[in-house]
Amino acid sequence: MSLQTKSFIIENKIFDQENLIDIANIVYRAYIESKDENAFGGYFRIDIEYDNSSSSKDDLEILKDKSLFRYKKPHTIRITFRNLDNDDKIWLVIRDNDYISYCEVTSENSSWLNSIYKSLEEMINSINGHDNFIVNNMGFSRFFLSFFIIMLYLSGPAPYIYSNYPSLFKNPIFLSIAITALLFTFSILMMGSKAFIDDFWPSIEFNFHPDTDRLTPAKRKRKLVKNVFKFFFIVVIPILGIILAIVFAK
Repeated sequence: MSLQTKSFIIENKIFDQENLIDIANIVYRAYIESKDENAFGGYFRIDIEYDNSSSSKDDLEILKDKSLFRYKKPHTIRITFRNLDNDDKIWLVIRDNDYISYCEVTSENSSWLNSIYKSLEEMINSINGHDNFIVNNMGFSRFFLSFFIIMLYLSGPAPYIYSNYPSLFKNPIFLSIAITALLFTFSILMMGSKAFIDDFWPSIEFNFHPDTDRLTPAKRKRKLVKNVFKFFFIVVIPILGIILAIVFAK
């Protein structure tokens, strides 16, 4: 039989230590079973990466240590298993940064693969995430934010150009350049809007950070106010300047 792989992306989840222990337990049980059933057994490892250091262990104790996350902020947790006899693998990566978090299971035994995959998927899906309109409608939120910014920028120069140079809108070269520029700008804004939203409601969040690093509701509110002011100075003021220039130029 050939190796089969099943995987899924992990997103919009807020993990605590108990969640991680429950997930790791599923992987650890697969490791214990491999030791009981096979000559060479298996390989199990938990890696925790911080900003300037890392910790590793071949059992669950590293996740049960309450002091481990008290003073340091982890950004990546990896839970891995490999059966040294038949190459069964479980690879689980959880990151609270811009990189993708995912779970991947590989095996020649489809029954084992489906059982482990289902257990991990159900466990991770049961973990709560951020629950609000923006996060629950991420695609629409990103589109609306990007479209809104584009419209704000166009609201200044577009009417002026149309009223003073109407022939440009009949010029295919001008139109093709303008449309290309708009599409390029829109795609950049779509990418930027995800980072903007993730700054308030990260796709993956660990709620056992030290208090100084934890994104509390009060901190989210302060970040929102700060970013509204940034938006005002970066977007609104230039548009007001363009409109005023047009008014005084007439």
